[in-house]
Amino acid sequence: MASQRIGRYEIEKQILGGGMADVYLARDPNTERQVVIKVVKREYSDNDDFRARFRREAKVITMLEHPAIVPVYDFDEHEGQSFIVMRYMPGGSLLDRMKQGPLSLPEIARIVQRVADALDEAHEHGVIHRDLKPGNILFDAKGNAYLSDFGIAKKIAETTTGLATSGFIGTPAYASPEQIVAKIQLDGRSDVYSLGVLVFELLTGKLPFEADSPMGIVFAHVNDPVPGILKTRPDLPRESDSLIKRAMAKKPEDRYPTTGELAADLSKIATKPSKGQRPDRSWRPVGSEPAPPPKTPTPSPAPRTRPDTPPPGDLRPTGVIVETERPTRSLRPRRSGLPAWLLPAALLIVLCLAASIGGAFALPALLAPRTPAVGADTATAAVAATSVPATRAPTKTTAPPTATLTPVPVLGIGSTQVSEKDGMVMVYVPEGEFLMGSADSDADASSDEKPQHTVYLDAYWIDKTEVTNAMYALCVQAGVCSPPSSTGSSTRSSYYGDPQYDNYPVINVSWNDATAYCEWAGGRLPTEAEWEKAARGTDGRVYPWGNENVAGNLLNFCDSNCQYDWADKTVDDGYADTAPVGSYPDGASPYGALDMAGNVWEWVNDWYGSSYYGNSPSENPAGPSSGDARVLRGGSWYFYVSSVRAAGRGGYEPALRVIDFGFRCSLSP
Repeated sequence: MASQRIGRYEIEKQILGGGMADVYLARDPNTERQVVIKVVKREYSDNDDFRARFRREAKVITMLEHPAIVPVYDFDEHEGQSFIVMRYMPGGSLLDRMKQGPLSLPEIARIVQRVADALDEAHEHGVIHRDLKPGNILFDAKGNAYLSDFGIAKKIAETTTGLATSGFIGTPAYASPEQIVAKIQLDGRSDVYSLGVLVFELLTGKLPFEADSPMGIVFAHVNDPVPGILKTRPDLPRESDSLIKRAMAKKPEDRYPTTGELAADLSKIATKPSKGQRPDRSWRPVGSEPAPPPKTPTPSPAPRTRPDTPPPGDLRPTGVIVETERPTRSLRPRRSGLPAWLLPAALLIVLCLAASIGGAFALPALLAPRTPAVGADTATAAVAATSVPATRAPTKTTAPPTATLTPVPVLGIGSTQVSEKDGMVMVYVPEGEFLMGSADSDADASSDEKPQHTVYLDAYWIDKTEVTNAMYALCVQAGVCSPPSSTGSSTRSSYYGDPQYDNYPVINVSWNDATAYCEWAGGRLPTEAEWEKAARGTDGRVYPWGNENVAGNLLNFCDSNCQYDWADKTVDDGYADTAPVGSYPDGASPYGALDMAGNVWEWVNDWYGSSYYGNSPSENPAGPSSGDARVLRGGSWYFYVSSVRAAGRGGYEPALRVIDFGFRCSLSP
């Protein structure tokens, strides 16, 4: 400028230049404070559009009085040039901070929380920012973040134009798909997307989409899937991937409803595993070829016990005492269509016929005392000990003529069968309703666990434990399964293929690996609903064993043996890494399933949908029809206690192979 003053303000120096405006640091002689003055460049002073934009920015900020929005002190013209006077932010911009090095996760969460508060305030007044980026987030002398530059902000009613109609306005790297294409009217969820892009950049140091031209970038925002953040930062908490995918969903209705909810989830993540690093030696890039296991004799399936503990007798049963489950909500018609009274009547007829022909089976066995299932809510005991066919996929056979009547096995809580393919014990989960998801009163619940809702499932079988190294090796030997991506674990250089760890859960396997194994074994991966019911039963309990706090005899999670900062040092579960499957019988679920809290995360069949619970079917839900990520459940030895809750969930790329990812299989009767 020719003058060293702009109005009454004394210019000290120019801070920024370029674009449509220049920015100066100045002094207000009336208040004796430093201010920032944003002045329209002289070449744009006669442009009515730019002058109108300046006036709109001043009016918008004045309307949006908020402690996290840079305040406007004055608006005027000087020598034909419009200018805005704002508070001086001596802490610089977020872009300046990012150039100094990566920020910690807690620091990122604090910044995002303030920015989200400012955006929510704007959205409540019907204003969309439309240009959220690091350069528009400023800091005061105390390090508090402020949202600035509402120059292209608009009222929601005005946001019906974009690239498809009148030219794109904004920064391509941070623009939402609808801001670019403008097929729908914008609302606050457009800023949610931009905030998601910013969080991705803050966590990884790079933008989610990069291209050689602005058009290439906007094309990626509209068409390309959201990249997995764990590819770049595998040390981040797993929930960060779900957060980014939800915030940057292509459809606005699939995103967080507000920026505040995004910030709240990020704050939760910041209090979880983020201060330490995962051991890098156990991670491989997604899609890399897995290293072959050492050539050792193919191990045979080992008992699911601690190394020095005799195998429990219930892992290979020849008969079980059957209990029936009492529905907690309402009785539904049996899927067979038979009357509910028919089965007991049929058994009575069988008894009478047996007695009349000399006895087809022993009466004492029929009257054996019942054994309650662990944690089960049961009503009555059946009067027959049953032996279930030992196979994942039983085949029908034609019985020869005989005069002996054999009772039909009555399946219920406590029934088991053993797979002939891999030796896995499976437990039976009866048909009926259960509560899925988390209640609003659960302080540890994430938004993707809500709303809690009632789900009906048909009966099914599910593996009693996670699939072991020995079992998985059988599938590899058969030429069906790929070896794990690493033969080591977090603390062990030799794990898969080492006989002393045959009875430990297989890890470093992807969703695709798990699917291939279950199909080879004659089953399938459980649905997310099947997994959760098997883990918690019908009463909405928090953990498989109930609502009691965690203890060392119940599960394997990040406790006093765990080397990370978030470890719970008050608990000792005996392991700093994976534990042998079935090591915690006291933590069994109501159906007798073991290790459903902790040890390893378990792949399930469903695609991940952060808002799926809001519209999922009430009967036999199978997850969204498509997606970018598959669901994992149960937490692991590496994770904090809130992750091992029965309702906890996360979504991760199907190709990801990690040191605490495993699985178990299921089977429909």
